[in-house]
Amino acid sequence: MSPHTLQVGDHLIDLLNPDPATIDPVAVIRRLSTIRRFGGEPSALTVLEHQELTGLVARVLAPTVGHEAPCREWGRRHDLHEGVIGDIVSPVARLTARHGPNGLDALKRRIDKALAPAFGSEVTPRIREVVGRADAIAASIEWVDVMNGPPVDWLVPVPLRYGIAESFILRAKADAARIASAASVGRFIGYGSEE
Repeated sequence: MSPHTLQVGDHLIDLLNPDPATIDPVAVIRRLSTIRRFGGEPSALTVLEHQELTGLVARVLAPTVGHEAPCREWGRRHDLHEGVIGDIVSPVARLTARHGPNGLDALKRRIDKALAPAFGSEVTPRIREVVGRADAIAASIEWVDVMNGPPVDWLVPVPLRYGIAESFILRAKADAARIASAASVGRFIGYGSEE
């Protein structure tokens, strides 16, 4: 067994060579529904709720007609790797990030690639760029509107009409609750399967 093996659900995953057959998507969803963002801050959204919020924002930011669905879908999947490795907060990621084949970014890409067959998450660079912006906006919405956080230098402007952010938060929480509820009884929904 590799020294880089991690257990998720009933499966062991080799982080250097993750095999799609060893990843249980229901176990990943269960973990995402319990991991609180911002280092486990109790008032923060779960990673699953954050992904749903990012998907809603990404749909609005889609560059052209026809990109709305792919942008939303990648937004809903962009942190799936956190269901395997947990939420690594940005300040820690910046301090520990090593580039190259064993760096954090490479690890996330390997896990995302292994998750793709179950979650259908093929993505173009343009969609990845849009979702990156949506992720920053969703984090700002969460910090200000959910956690009532103080002003910080990483906040980005939120280009949504008044009241939209609040409705997106409510919808993201409701969608995440539906997906998590199904996962709690072993069902996998919300990603193109059993909708």
